[in-house]
Amino acid sequence: MKNFSQIFRRCTLTALVLSIVVGAMCVANASETVLTDDGVEIVAPDIMPLSLTPTVKGGRETRNRVGYQTEERVWGWSTLKDAAGGNVYHSTTAQYEAIITGKPYGSSTNWGYGQVWAYSSWIWLQNGTSYRAKVYYNY
Repeated sequence: MKNFSQIFRRCTLTALVLSIVVGAMCVANASETVLTDDGVEIVAPDIMPLSLTPTVKGGRETRNRVGYQTEERVWGWSTLKDAAGGNVYHSTTAQYEAIITGKPYGSSTNWGYGQVWAYSSWIWLQNGTSYRAKVYYNY
């Protein structure tokens, strides 16, 4: 029985050490959000390995077409580098989300290496008050 107790303690200690090591390899940031100057939310993934370094930009742009109402869209780009400085395959999503329901509207997602751009659909400017403008990046 004493031998079983020692084995059980060692297994428990090993499991604890492994969980700490795995936890240290990833950072859980609960979808950290940064707000840009023009009100676009930049949303990070739920879990991002410490070895990856993101760079993300986002914003809004408007256009006035003759005979039409003013429209706007969300744009964003991201890069993701590994510890050695190499590009990592990742995605960028630009979209509007309904303020009340969170339902996406005009979403666009692109995957690639290096600087990956995404643009949402154009919406009428006055409808923009019903939506949040967001840019997501993920790996």
